[in-house]
Amino acid sequence: MAAFSRAMTIKRVSNMLKDPRFDHNDDVAIDRLIAAALSAGHSRTTEREQVLAAVEACLDDDTIIMFLDERPAAAKALRDKKWITGVRAITPGDSQASLVRQIADRIYGIRCRIVHSKDNHGEAEPLHPFGPEAKRLRHDLNLIRFVAQHVLIAASKPATWG
Repeated sequence: MAAFSRAMTIKRVSNMLKDPRFDHNDDVAIDRLIAAALSAGHSRTTEREQVLAAVEACLDDDTIIMFLDERPAAAKALRDKKWITGVRAITPGDSQASLVRQIADRIYGIRCRIVHSKDNHGEAEPLHPFGPEAKRLRHDLNLIRFVAQHVLIAASKPATWG
């Protein structure tokens, strides 16, 4: 995930340099460029932001819609706010957040329900391995597998042996 966050920083700095208004003789412009590069290194990106960066780099809303259209039972379960409590429902057509963001939020929410199962500080109960909600994770696991496959494809490099 950190690689995708770093790629976002590189893209941001690269876009600043490509901007025809960027003046390499202007100290203020150089300072903004340095701040953009340093902010990524010094202010640690949160895990939530890293998940979002990875999903955004590898998927788009159209690909997610295809995934959901091919799996109507999964689409229905993922859209249900009560299916697994404390995680974001996936709602195509939501004007507040793209499907990519919704997917990233849902994956992060499930991760938090599992990882923080010992310290019940969240809104929902921990997600325990044999609990009733854990049995409903099938659709989420298929979604996570789908996302992971796209992340692996996007991060892949040609083999160097030969």
